[in-house]
Amino acid sequence: MARGDDVVTLRDGETLQVTDSSVRGRALHRLLHRRRRTLSKQFERDQPFSVSRFLLAVFSYSLLVSDPDNVITVGPYAYPLLHLRWNDTAVTPPDATVPYWPYKYDSTSMTMRAVAELLAVPNWSSCVLWRTPADACNEPAGLPLATVFRMIDIVSHGRQDQDVVVFTRVRDCASAGDGTCRQAYMWLRLLLLFAGVLYARVHWERQGSVRKMLLATLRTFFLIPSQVVTYGSVFPILCYVSAHSIDVSAVYEFVAHHFSTPLGQYHFKLGEVVELGAVSMRSMWVMAAFCHLVVAISTRRSWTPENGVIGIPEFFITLVAASTIFAHSHHFVAGLAHRGGRRGSVHAASGVHARRRLRGRARLPQQTVLVGLTIDIQFLLSSFVAVAVAIGGFELLRRLALTFLRHKLVIVSRTLVPYSASSLWLTNALVISWHGTIVTRVVERAVSSTAAPKLAMLHPEIESLIYLVNVAVLTDPLTFLRSRVLGGGFVGLYQSRRSDRCFLLPYRLGSDSSADAHIDLSDFDLLGVFDTKEVYWWDLLQCG
Repeated sequence: MARGDDVVTLRDGETLQVTDSSVRGRALHRLLHRRRRTLSKQFERDQPFSVSRFLLAVFSYSLLVSDPDNVITVGPYAYPLLHLRWNDTAVTPPDATVPYWPYKYDSTSMTMRAVAELLAVPNWSSCVLWRTPADACNEPAGLPLATVFRMIDIVSHGRQDQDVVVFTRVRDCASAGDGTCRQAYMWLRLLLLFAGVLYARVHWERQGSVRKMLLATLRTFFLIPSQVVTYGSVFPILCYVSAHSIDVSAVYEFVAHHFSTPLGQYHFKLGEVVELGAVSMRSMWVMAAFCHLVVAISTRRSWTPENGVIGIPEFFITLVAASTIFAHSHHFVAGLAHRGGRRGSVHAASGVHARRRLRGRARLPQQTVLVGLTIDIQFLLSSFVAVAVAIGGFELLRRLALTFLRHKLVIVSRTLVPYSASSLWLTNALVISWHGTIVTRVVERAVSSTAAPKLAMLHPEIESLIYLVNVAVLTDPLTFLRSRVLGGGFVGLYQSRRSDRCFLLPYRLGSDSSADAHIDLSDFDLLGVFDTKEVYWWDLLQCG
C-alpha cells in the first residue's frame, strides 16, 4: 500500500482520491453524529458497573505498576566476616565471643566438624560437635575466642611461608534504569487507556459538569477487564520473558538467600514475602507468551471475525503460574530439615567415584542459564494438566448431577469481536477472554453466543461492546502509533439501503476479495474511504 500527496494506491492497483483530511474528518463526524448520540445513551444502560470488577482492577493495576526490580547479591551472606587477632598485647578482650552459627549450624561447618570428630581432635568443643545439649552450652552467650583459636591451631600443619593473594571486588550497585522497559510501557499503556476514554467521554458529556465527566470516564475505564489490559500487549510480555529466561536461575538463588537466615532465626516480614512471591510467579509471563502464540496461529488462516477469538478466562494464567512457587519452596523445607546441622556419618570416599559423579552432573553454560526456565515449564505443564483433569472431573460430576450444579469450569472461551479485529488491531490482544471466567454459570441459549449477527441487525448492547473493545485495544501504545500517528490503515463509511444507517468498517472487507470476513455488503453503499489517522477518535471507536 503506497500513498502520494493526493492519491492512495492499494495493493491490487486500485487508486483512491484523497482530499483535505480535516474536511473529510468533519464530514465523517457529521454523518456519524446522530448515531453517536444514541450510542451514548444506550452505553450507560447496556454496560452495568460491577463493584467486584472495580476492586479486582484496582488490585491488578496496583501489582502491575509496582512490580519490584530486584538485585540479587551473591555472597558472602548469612553472617559477616570476622577478623580475629590473638597476641600477647591482649588487643582482643578475654571475654570476647563469636556466634555458634558458623561453627555448628552453617552447612559449611559440616566438613570441619566431620574431620575433627573422625580424627578425635581433643581441643574441639563438645558443644560444637553436638555432644552437649544446647542448654548446657549457653549458646546465646557465644563461643569463646580462646576455644576458637585452640580449634584452629590443632588442625594447622606447622609454620611455613606462604604467598597470600587477595581478590577485592568493588561494586556500586544501583537499580535505577535497570529493567524499566516493560514498566515504562505499562505505565504508558494505562495512561493512554485513561486518556482515550477521557477524550471520548468528553465529547459525549460536553454538556455536563466536570464532575459528571470524570465519573463517567472512571466508570468506563473500570468497565474494561484489567486482565485484558495486563496481558493484551505483546511487547512488554516479550520483554519480561526475555529477562526471565536470562535470570530465572538466579531466582532460585534469591529464594535460597531469603531462607538462608543468620543464626537459624527466620524473621517474617510481609513486604519481603510479597516481593518473594512476585519474583517466584514471573513464570506467568512465559504462560502468557505461549497463549499469545496459540491465538496468533489460530487466527492466521481461515479465520473470520464471526468466529470470535479464542482466549483463556481471567486469572487462569495466575492460577497455573502459582504452581511455580512450589518449585522454589524446597529451599524452605530443606532449610528446616538442616536446621539441626548434625553430622550423619563420616567415611572415606573413592576419588575416582567422586570425580565421576561430579563430571556426570556438569552442565554446559547454556544449560546452566536455562535450567531454571526448564523447571518453570515443567511445573506450568504439570499445573495445566492438573487443572484440566480437575475441570474434566467437575464436568463429569455436573453432568451426573445437572439439577444441583448450575456452574461449570472452563479453560477456553471465545470473545465476540468487531470487524476491526485483525485489520486495525491484532487479534491476540484479546488473549484473555472479555467475559470469560474460570467458574461460569450454565446458561441455556437458543443460539451460539459466538455467532456474529448481521451488520444491519446489530443489537445496541453489541454496539456498546464494540466501543469498549476498540477503546481497550486501540490505546495500546504500538497500535495507537500505527493507527493514529503513522496511518496507512483505511476505513470505509458504508450506508445501508434499507435503514439509511451508516457503519464504519475496515475498507479491505469490501475491497479485498481475499479478506477472511464473510460479510455481504451488497445492500450497502460506500460513501467514502478514510485514513485512520484522519478519522476523529470517537468515530474510530465505532469501527466494526
